[in-house]
Amino acid sequence: MKKQAEWYTRQIAMFAQQKQLQKAVDTYKELLDAGLPPTSYTFSSLINAHVMAGDVSGGERVMREMRAAGCLPNVVVYTTLLKGHCAVGDLNAAAALLLQMTTSTLPVAADLRACNTFLRGAPTRHTPH
Repeated sequence: MKKQAEWYTRQIAMFAQQKQLQKAVDTYKELLDAGLPPTSYTFSSLINAHVMAGDVSGGERVMREMRAAGCLPNVVVYTTLLKGHCAVGDLNAAAALLLQMTTSTLPVAADLRACNTFLRGAPTRHTPH
């Protein structure tokens, strides 16, 4: 049973890298239809699939499902969503997510990658010469 869930999760991750959101979502549904519980890796891969396809709101929805299933997001999941918010230019949502990440009941420390992801999304100010 665990091997099957791992196979589905690997498929979702592969579809995420290929920016094939619908195939990732369909594979996730197949996992659920097979009666297999998604793991934190499954959710992480599905969130990545949404973000890679530019569907940040879908990634946020999957994160809510992840929490509802009793899986806590880690720094990788948060960084994936940060990347998504920054990619679409929603720095307010990115800042709010970073704050949520570091101040939640079970806080997750922002690592160098998370910080760099956020900073890359911040607009640079050019001073006229």
